[in-house]
Amino acid sequence: MRLPPQIIEALIPAAGPCYPDWTSVRSSIENLYHENEHAEIWNHVARFWVCGIQQQYGKGYEIYETENFLLLSKDSKRSIKHACKAYESALKQIFKVLPGIAANNKTGKYVGLMFRSPEEYYQYITPFHQDGENPSSGGIFISSGYPHFAFPVIDYVSSKTVFVHELTHACLSHLSIPLWVNEAIAMRMEQVVCNTITMSMDRLLLQECYEYWNESTIQGFWSGESWFLPGNSNPFSYNLAQTLWLRIEHDLEATQDEILEFLATADPADGGEAAFQQIFEHSLGDLAASLLGEGAWEPIPSDWPTVVLGEDSHQDDEDTSSEQTFQVDLELEDFELQNQISAKDAQRVLPALEHHCIRFYILDEDSPNGSLQTLEDFPPETIASKIRLAVHQEDLARYFPIMHKLLGHPVPAAHKKSLWKNRVRGLNYTPHEDS
Repeated sequence: MRLPPQIIEALIPAAGPCYPDWTSVRSSIENLYHENEHAEIWNHVARFWVCGIQQQYGKGYEIYETENFLLLSKDSKRSIKHACKAYESALKQIFKVLPGIAANNKTGKYVGLMFRSPEEYYQYITPFHQDGENPSSGGIFISSGYPHFAFPVIDYVSSKTVFVHELTHACLSHLSIPLWVNEAIAMRMEQVVCNTITMSMDRLLLQECYEYWNESTIQGFWSGESWFLPGNSNPFSYNLAQTLWLRIEHDLEATQDEILEFLATADPADGGEAAFQQIFEHSLGDLAASLLGEGAWEPIPSDWPTVVLGEDSHQDDEDTSSEQTFQVDLELEDFELQNQISAKDAQRVLPALEHHCIRFYILDEDSPNGSLQTLEDFPPETIASKIRLAVHQEDLARYFPIMHKLLGHPVPAAHKKSLWKNRVRGLNYTPHEDS
């Protein structure tokens, strides 16, 4: 099948074939094809896209396709043949263990990018990184645009474990669940499918792990913040999530029905506390105390970090006591606050982003009300100082390469604490017509 010109153009934007204009692709598919044809068209789109990535990364990479997967790999045909068989089996096992919870990719086949070196892996995922120092990773599931996962291939055994972990995230991507639950289930599926052992630490490091958690740091665990901090916070979060989940299964003797109900109802806004109490008749604080000892371990959402206007800009001492925070409305929860842009850069950046169909709002840092506006209501020539953009999550994969091309240097992603899901208060905004 030959794809129409408008889809091909969106798949090879100025930013390059690795980061297509997925908004335009999705719009074209919905406008040109009947709903019954969408799955087939998306598979053709995925093949075209992965071919572009193959050409981008050069000789040696081959594309392999199975019933449910589209894989890019530099491994030998013998190795990838065994991998494909194992991955199909893993998908069936995940659906068997999580019936009614795990769901197939609504777009097309699962795409896996199996990079031969960590350098190529990090080169690919850089646009999805936050600013500043980031924890190292052995793989990543990217939900924006066309959901897919990427990881560096070290050896077959470890690669299969990473693949199953990220595949579990893909199968749960339709759910809004606390991050600690998402990661705990992904690690549990590693054990079920790959027969791996529980994450192990030597006695000294394990003691350090337990000492790391206190009434303050535990809030970052429940909210998800701790997973994105450099240093030991990330591995300690994985360890705690895995250990708590084992206690749910063994100490609480959770049934499969109870686990499935918890996965279906756990709310990230409270770390899963309400659902946990309803199903298991215990609080998450009780669960944590069974491991960490007595203390105030329960989730306290009111203590979770808030986004502060102008957090990267200098403020006079007299203003620091009245930092303004804002609450984002539910319809804006799919947008992410980005780093500052100067007025000069805004003159050329904003029209280009509009041209490429990047969905965004403009946040004027100098506005007393912290108002969000569209480009129509806040034209570039009226911008007097720095602004921030709130960019739709699905468009971030294209936003960063486009900004890089326009400004001539990489644009770091905003820190995870700038995710604005039910964090801050009093924000006025002008609704975006296309959102």
